[in-house]
Amino acid sequence: MVMQLHEPVSEERLKWAIENFIGKIYQKPPLRSSVKRTIRVKTIHYIELLEYNGKYALMRVGCEAGTT
Repeated sequence: MVMQLHEPVSEERLKWAIENFIGKIYQKPPLRSSVKRTIRVKTIHYIELLEYNGKYALMRVGCEAGTT
């Protein structure tokens, strides 16, 4: 996954922010969806920062199936 930031930040700050997304997250299916729009709990297992250059970060994300 490639993430574009609004402005460059230090690599340490980026890694700190990424750690906040690991664990349980809550999602609601989009308005145009064929499934019931109830809040679902998904798990992010890991986020690995592969490359970071200015405003772009390349990451590998391990997550539960159906996570958007």
